[in-house]
Amino acid sequence: MATRPTILKAGLVIAGMCIGSYIVRPPLYWHIMEGLVAVSHFSSSSSFACPSCTGDCFSHPLLHPHW
Repeated sequence: MATRPTILKAGLVIAGMCIGSYIVRPPLYWHIMEGLVAVSHFSSSSSFACPSCTGDCFSHPLLHPHW
């Protein structure tokens, strides 16, 4: 049977791993997603392109509501 210090130590290890993954996960996720996007753009056909911007973004203030 496991002793209380062993159970406490295992609980602290699990809590530490959860806190560590909570801190590391978002930057790691975005880093992996940027890599996948770069690979997919590199491997996709050259005919794919983003549509050009047709609006005049500089004439509108940043906090202006778009009605």
